[in-house]
Amino acid sequence: MNNILVPTDFSENADNAMDYAIALAKQTNRSIHLIHTYTTTSHAGHLSNINRIIREDRDKEMKAYITKKEKEIGGTVTIGGRVRKGDAIVAIEEEVEKCGANLIVMGTQGANSVSKRVLGSTASNVIKQANLPVLAIPAAVKYSNFTNLVVALDALNIPQEKALNKMIAFAKTMEVEINLIHVTETGKAHTTSDPKVGAYLLEKEVEHTYENIEGANVMQGILDYVDQKENAILCLIARERGWFSNLFHQSVSTGVAKEATLPLLVLHDGEGE
Repeated sequence: MNNILVPTDFSENADNAMDYAIALAKQTNRSIHLIHTYTTTSHAGHLSNINRIIREDRDKEMKAYITKKEKEIGGTVTIGGRVRKGDAIVAIEEEVEKCGANLIVMGTQGANSVSKRVLGSTASNVIKQANLPVLAIPAAVKYSNFTNLVVALDALNIPQEKALNKMIAFAKTMEVEINLIHVTETGKAHTTSDPKVGAYLLEKEVEHTYENIEGANVMQGILDYVDQKENAILCLIARERGWFSNLFHQSVSTGVAKEATLPLLVLHDGEGE
């Protein structure tokens, strides 16, 4: 892993995700780069002094937050940050290149939010558009030393090796066990995942387990399995094709409470190094 990018609005939710970023940074000897974005109303845009005051306030808030976190962790991780005006998604994408990040860690909204969505709009768009791994931390999840990486596989061909290599690197770095699972919906024709995934892991001498299970639906089957694991992270490999997209939108729209109780690592099929 290179540097870790953490989008923040300085909320408790974002600070919660920061705990995960710090733990990852410590284990990988990497730096953390914060990005905060803001917008102003159209009428404020005509008043340069208002824009200047807002920018100064956000810069002060960023500096104070970095100082606070550095004191909390005793200087064991280098933390930097930038404040930018404009669209959050565009700023995050540009900041990835500027700070040399290849992992994004960010907080997400829980199912009890006003919008009743599992992921907030910014996190949702980052997950779908980012060309690098995204670790999304729900508001209700406090940091703990996770021990299992549950990887949900579809019935399509083996994902690109680059995506699998990212999964392997993450698991090895965090010293967690990889649990591959494939869910067949109850009452539907039995399906399996591509056996080449397991074969690839064996070739790389990566210890893992594999289970083919049934569930009322794919998402519920995954969540029921994860419930059996302590301190687990759910990993999904996103594809251009429909399985992940449908699963993602299903998870957002159903508002299942369990979906706000575990971190989600999203890898993109065929993503770059």
